Amino acid sequence: METAEEVHFDPYDPRVTEDPYPFYALLRAHAPVYRNEERDFWALSRHADVVRAWVDEARYSSANGNSIEPVSWGPNAHKYASLLAMDPPMHTRVRRAVTGFFGSRGIARLQPAVHTLVHSLLQELRGRDSAGSLNSFDFIRDFADRLPMRVLCLLMGVEERDHARLQALADAQVRRDPGAHDAPVRAIEATLELIAYFDELVRRRRHRPCEDLVSHLLAPAPGEQRVTGEEIVAFLNTLAAAGNDTVIQLLGNAWYWASRHPAQRRRALDGDIEGWVEETLRFDPPNRFAARTLVEDTVLHGVAVPAGARILLLPGSANRDPAAFPDPHRYDLSRKSPDKVSFGAGRHRCLGARLARLEARVALGAMAGLVADYEVDESAAERVTAAEARGFLSLPTVVRWR
Repeated sequence: METAEEVHFDPYDPRVTEDPYPFYALLRAHAPVYRNEERDFWALSRHADVVRAWVDEARYSSANGNSIEPVSWGPNAHKYASLLAMDPPMHTRVRRAVTGFFGSRGIARLQPAVHTLVHSLLQELRGRDSAGSLNSFDFIRDFADRLPMRVLCLLMGVEERDHARLQALADAQVRRDPGAHDAPVRAIEATLELIAYFDELVRRRRHRPCEDLVSHLLAPAPGEQRVTGEEIVAFLNTLAAAGNDTVIQLLGNAWYWASRHPAQRRRALDGDIEGWVEETLRFDPPNRFAARTLVEDTVLHGVAVPAGARILLLPGSANRDPAAFPDPHRYDLSRKSPDKVSFGAGRHRCLGARLARLEARVALGAMAGLVADYEVDESAAERVTAAEARGFLSLPTVVRWR
């Protein structure tokens, strides 16, 4: 029988990277308010506590950012992490400025372009198939990794000749070596290069506006919030990193878990794309934690947590909490789970959630329309090693086309 003193959780531990869910179960049962002295954080793992912290932004501040990497944590985090490192009133002003572009109508305008990109990528994969029925490819490297940045470039108004460059920089920005506790030099350099690129893009759009996100933010409609050039650049940088990585991990996790569950794979390939996306978001979300700063002394489950404490909110654990989800460790595409917190909650709920869902539905739907069945080579699969992400760098796959 585990006790609170015997539970150990470290997001940088390779065992946690491989499978965090047994650790989450121990936290929920024995240490719902967990203290890691070495990494200097507290962790909340139960669904009710995670949701409460996400919506109580007066007590749980985002002002130091949502990452505990030393280079990313601190009062200047908003300069490159944008909304992820802001509290009201700054957060309110900037979010209102960009919300209109990410509303349902704005995202719907992107749908034809997403369809075109997905089908172009699939045609390339089908073109490799000389036998006419079986084909091998890497689901991440040959498909999932090539979609979201192209979509984001269209949204931001980036010229096609620069798409590959931004893809490489966005990948480098989030890539971490196994066990790394801070951003490597190459990630910092990629961030600086992205910021410089977006700064120049903003300058160009001031003189030559187009129908894109940057032009929208530079020339708000009457009554809309105005944001500074520096705030636009920070938002674009965050969008390039998080908007790219989150979709890649969501697609990879969906592909992987359906491969592990034959009955659910059959349901997915038969057309339950909505269930495939939503159950994957609950069962294995692409983001492992979000950090907050506790503003005042607080007692949680009888544990005194001091003001200034770094708090990790664990959405993957919250989504597997049996108090919120019946039989939570079962991957079931028929499940309805409106209370999942994969994209956060409250005012800090992910602004790009609609876009991520659109890309996932279109990509997986197109795959299901062409693939009769598939198998992932798990022995050759490669996981993401960054402490904040949950997903894959490589998923070698053999498919049988319809």
